[in-house]
Amino acid sequence: MLQFFRRYQKILFIFTTTTVVISFVFFGTYQAIDPMLSRSKNRGPVAFVTANQRKVSQGYFDSICRFLATEPELSYDAQKILSGNPLNSGIISANFLQTEIGYLLITPHTSLHGQGLQERFEMESSFAPFKHALRPHLSAQKVWHDFAPDVAQSLASFQAASVENLKENFLLRSRLYLAQRNFPASLLKQMLCYQDYQQAGVSGVDRTLAQKDYSLFGYKNLSDWFGTEFVEHCAKVIIYGAELAKSQGYKVSRQEVMTELYTKSQKCYQMVRDKIDLPTADPATFLQMLVRQQEMDQEELITICEDVLYFQKLFEGAEADVMIDSLALENFYEYANQSVTVQVTQLPNFLRFKNMKQLEEFELYLTSVCNREDDVLAIPKEFASKDVIASRAPELIGRRYVLDVAHVNKEQLYSKVSLKRLWQWQSDNAELIASAFPNVKKLEEAPELIKKSVDQFCYEKICAEHPEWIHELLVSKPHAQQELFLRFEQNKCVLAGIEDVAQLRTLLDREDALELYTQDQQNYYSIRVLARMPSGEVLSFDAAKKEGVLDELFKRKEMKTTMQHLRSALLRQLSKQGIALDLSSEEKKDQALVAYRFFPYLLRAQADESYAQGFSDAYSLKSCYKSVARSGRSFIGYEQAVQLADNPSDLMHDHQEGLYFYTFCKKNQISQLPLDKVLGMDRLVADERRGHLLEQLVKQMHHN
Repeated sequence: MLQFFRRYQKILFIFTTTTVVISFVFFGTYQAIDPMLSRSKNRGPVAFVTANQRKVSQGYFDSICRFLATEPELSYDAQKILSGNPLNSGIISANFLQTEIGYLLITPHTSLHGQGLQERFEMESSFAPFKHALRPHLSAQKVWHDFAPDVAQSLASFQAASVENLKENFLLRSRLYLAQRNFPASLLKQMLCYQDYQQAGVSGVDRTLAQKDYSLFGYKNLSDWFGTEFVEHCAKVIIYGAELAKSQGYKVSRQEVMTELYTKSQKCYQMVRDKIDLPTADPATFLQMLVRQQEMDQEELITICEDVLYFQKLFEGAEADVMIDSLALENFYEYANQSVTVQVTQLPNFLRFKNMKQLEEFELYLTSVCNREDDVLAIPKEFASKDVIASRAPELIGRRYVLDVAHVNKEQLYSKVSLKRLWQWQSDNAELIASAFPNVKKLEEAPELIKKSVDQFCYEKICAEHPEWIHELLVSKPHAQQELFLRFEQNKCVLAGIEDVAQLRTLLDREDALELYTQDQQNYYSIRVLARMPSGEVLSFDAAKKEGVLDELFKRKEMKTTMQHLRSALLRQLSKQGIALDLSSEEKKDQALVAYRFFPYLLRAQADESYAQGFSDAYSLKSCYKSVARSGRSFIGYEQAVQLADNPSDLMHDHQEGLYFYTFCKKNQISQLPLDKVLGMDRLVADERRGHLLEQLVKQMHHN
């Protein structure tokens, strides 16, 4: 055998070399020789034929759907170099989701319709954003509140929506998707890890945070959010739109497509090259890497981007075709925006009652703190004596303090305990834990709820061993000035953890400062007394209502007789003024009493401006200047205001504004037609034009 190879080794060497060279030449350059060969393996059967008789293969259609479904999100992924698709400019978000026209693509066959939507929405409405089990300060809601409030608001609106209203559900879904696209899950993960590092330090960080998935509902791309069928409809519209653009004379060159791809890849490369380790240091090679990541070859990607650019030019052209002549709008704007300024006089907000219960609370308060005159409709100008009020309603008498307060909850100390320290304490105090939780044999196998209870127990014990932590934390907390009104008979306090109000009031009367003050061993305070008001101050009606004091008084006092006298007196007064109301039932009479209770008060104040000045500031009438436009929506009519001249209006009632009257001040100068109005009209007409264009493309799709 060796002799055979030695004899013919030159021939074998030449044969082997020729075979290898031919193989490399053929398989390495066949794409350059015939680019169509590279796409032949993906052609497959014909998916559909456009109006221009273009045959779209199933392989190409699958590729463009996959390309469009994943939009840009520049972040590191262990499975891929980058998550997202930097080569996709987000055409579906920009053209179908930011406006209402995307709803036209929702058909009964998509997953956003009928039973499919019902099943999907049941899961989405029960979704709860991430919240750390042991560190309450680490939560998605808190990060969104601080950095992306649109995400939290959009999520709440979406989960509260009705599944029956398909259009509203789609628009809220689109709004939520766009909000989280601006603040993606990768950025949320970075913020949570950073906050954990700030609180716990290097040794105490929770390393599982970096491995969790923080995507809303676990959705990764547009197919997850809106269903595969929706993305396919969008892809068809883009292909049909590209063909329509070609027929209308739009041009997209190969050089333009390559420039677009190189620009996007270069931008992406500049953003990530210093953040992650890339397998290439060449932007051109980086583009090839992105192409391979899309599971397609360069020629197929060029064709997809060419269709996308044609579609974009078609929609941009539809918007450019819109021209609004400002001259046609000027006369309309001048007429519609004629306005006058009026001075509106009305009751303060807390006296604009909406129901009988609120009015009864007010009358109970007046009966308790004032001496009622023979005229039950009158509002007393002075309080009764403190002794009289104390005998009627001691809950309304108290003392006001001006304090500097710093507050610490014991749970805030838990962040000082690292995971290493927690595990070490659990190991050293296994017997103590076993006695506190006798049913727990192995903590590792216990249910999650039991584990949380054990961790809570351990945190409390560790913090109890370090009382100096509370003092250190209180010293670091800034003091906030606040007013505190403590009633002589009070069961609850606005300060968390304070149950014995009498003890706190005694200490504040005697001491100028309270350090490490606590009643429940959970909430600790540092309190400095800045001022003490005279004892025996009467709680205002608004404050009494907010603190629930009036509910306590209702349990002891009957208001039925008082309300009957009040209603009879008011109806007589209204009859004298010639005001006719619907009084056909007891309910209608009660509604009239609630609406017109302060009618005599405002009537006298309208005739004599000094009359209302004798009352406390709480009951003073409020005046404000308001601009009333002809085209605006207001409880005051433009035509009625113009006709007033110098005379005040009659007393009027509005369900939201209550009783009020107003006086004419001046006519306002009409400004020129603002540019934003013209641009806004351009956008409205352009959106309508794009909507019609999309309807045309959808009809072509269904026709073919």
